[in-house]
Amino acid sequence: MRGCHKLGDKVFGQLISIGFLTLSLGFMNLLNGQKSKLADPGIENYCKVRCMASITPKEATPGCIFLADSGSTQSILTPEEEILNMMKSRDAAIKAVLGKESTSYTKEQKKQLKELINKIIDFEEMSKIALDKYWTSLSKAEKSEFISAFAELVKRSSIKKLDIFRAVIEYKEIKVDDGSAFVHTVAFYKRTKTDVDYKFHRKNNKWFVTDFLIDEVSTAESYKRSFRKIIRKYSFKGLMERLKKKLREDMD
Repeated sequence: MRGCHKLGDKVFGQLISIGFLTLSLGFMNLLNGQKSKLADPGIENYCKVRCMASITPKEATPGCIFLADSGSTQSILTPEEEILNMMKSRDAAIKAVLGKESTSYTKEQKKQLKELINKIIDFEEMSKIALDKYWTSLSKAEKSEFISAFAELVKRSSIKKLDIFRAVIEYKEIKVDDGSAFVHTVAFYKRTKTDVDYKFHRKNNKWFVTDFLIDEVSTAESYKRSFRKIIRKYSFKGLMERLKKKLREDMD
């Protein structure tokens, strides 16, 4: 596992306004990172696994998905290909709605972008990581309340600086280990490049993001440290009060 940079203490307001943006966007450093020459972006070749129609899905490698194909063959989509296709489709869909730079967006377009950007995140799993040991002591109602507030703040923050989603993405590596996966990408934006890594897990036959690593800094772990300090000082109730206050102040 990649190491994480040690983050300095930040006041809660900064955590929400900046940290949540990092969580949902995954490209905070693109706007202020070190400049470097823009490499020719590309995507590594991924081999398509094909099989004769006589091979049934039951005989395929676990985790592969069969797609209907013309002729006498069927295509098997590997977990790596499934994740790659999902991320490329998401990126293309976001860019299609974004349009040209300096575009102004309607309320409906912002709603659409909010959904496209965040639909790959498993907010329940992210919440478990962020609250760590405190998660198990919460009631079902408290867990639901936290997930709802946490997710909404992430979604609202994700549409505040939409231009960074114009970044060109290189998919460098996809590693799958049973029900989990690690994706290493490089994002290029205005001649600045940033490593953006994703941790996935498989849930209900779909892949969802559980953490982002920006230049090897884990976003979920950053929240865990900050939330732990707040809970120790103010209790879980105090944390929720601060999250709700931020929601009221940050209305769409």
